[in-house]
Amino acid sequence: MTLPAQLDKLRKHTQIAGLLISILILVVLFLRLVVRGNHGSDSDLPELKGRPTASKESMDVIERIIMKQRGKISTSIISVLTVTLVGIVEGKPIVITFALFYLRKKVLSNKASDPGLLASVTMGSATTIWIDKSTLNPTDVAMCFVGTEEVIQSASLDIAKMPELVREALGNGPATTILRKCSSYYNAKGETNVLDEDKRQNFQRNIEMMQSQNLKTFAFACKQIHSADVEENDSIVIAMVGLKKNACCAKMKETLKAFQDAEVKIRLVSEDGVSELEEIATACKILPPGGLTTSDAILEKERKCCRKLGSRTNDTPMLREADLGAAMGSWSSQMARESSDLVVFDGSLSSLLTVKSCGRCTYHNIQKYIQLELVTNIAGALIASITTMLLGSNSITGIQLFWANLLTTLVAGPALLMEPPKTELMQKAPIRPTEPLISKPMWRNIV
Repeated sequence: MTLPAQLDKLRKHTQIAGLLISILILVVLFLRLVVRGNHGSDSDLPELKGRPTASKESMDVIERIIMKQRGKISTSIISVLTVTLVGIVEGKPIVITFALFYLRKKVLSNKASDPGLLASVTMGSATTIWIDKSTLNPTDVAMCFVGTEEVIQSASLDIAKMPELVREALGNGPATTILRKCSSYYNAKGETNVLDEDKRQNFQRNIEMMQSQNLKTFAFACKQIHSADVEENDSIVIAMVGLKKNACCAKMKETLKAFQDAEVKIRLVSEDGVSELEEIATACKILPPGGLTTSDAILEKERKCCRKLGSRTNDTPMLREADLGAAMGSWSSQMARESSDLVVFDGSLSSLLTVKSCGRCTYHNIQKYIQLELVTNIAGALIASITTMLLGSNSITGIQLFWANLLTTLVAGPALLMEPPKTELMQKAPIRPTEPLISKPMWRNIV
């Protein structure tokens, strides 16, 4: 059950409890009135000798409402109304919403976007996270060639508007394959040159040089088109890059270890071969004891508590199918972001760990707030109802009971709800969807 559903269920139960107590008080008062009768001896107004001043009358009325409990019928009615009011307004969704907004702005402002406010709480209860291999095996551009010249890190670029509108087909792929389909290339100045045999050999030497450094060569090409039919030959080479695969670094292993300490499983999802995925999983120390599997039933089995990370358009179906989808990186595709409940800006697992920590902290803070609210309201309701039913009068005025509830909501509530995340929360097991919002230790503390 989601957190909003649990809060709504608690609110309904509190409303019912408040109304039942109010009805019980009215029934008891009615029976007392029938048995004893009412002869006017319980009037709220004191006997006056002479006519007091207007200011004296006003002060007496205020003192009688706030402090004194001489009458029984009017006092009892106020008690009934107060208990009913306390029961109906319980839940305080506005206070919880503002506290969640503040905590998200403080902790997740530069980490992730959580439009629904509760996506981080859902992530905090995750037991399985499905990720693509690119998240564990990021790729960097080690070398880049425009024409036959290498682009250095301090290079600059001038952008100019083309004199006329043209339609171009863009393509990319392995450098050797793309090079065969091109008959010209762009140089560093943006000029088109013929790709003759000498230049083609220069391109081939650059490809071999990058491959000798264990870099994966990649090329980009384009071609002006004038119809819907596009032929791949006679394209223009835009650039070639050498991609370096980063092995699972120490920081990545530390982040994965933190997820394992939090009892969260990391699952790899990819269209590549099992051998390549096993190599990545072994390097990151997340390989299951039984090895990897290609079964499609795993996602359905763990769907109720699984979170899927993705950034590409073809990740959209799984992002929608998972309990919570997270788009990794602000550069992810628009369809992936629209299908996700959460967007992690830098696409790193360390930022996702921060989101999970914030989610667990939020859930824990809400539990502490609800515990305080229940202690205050149960104590006030019991005192008001028991004293009213047994004695016919209440030792706590309606304003006093309402004032205590207001202070708990507006002063103590935000202080508990805005507590920052703590490290020890990540050492505990994740919250299961079937667990009740009010746990057994909470009931023990309330009692």
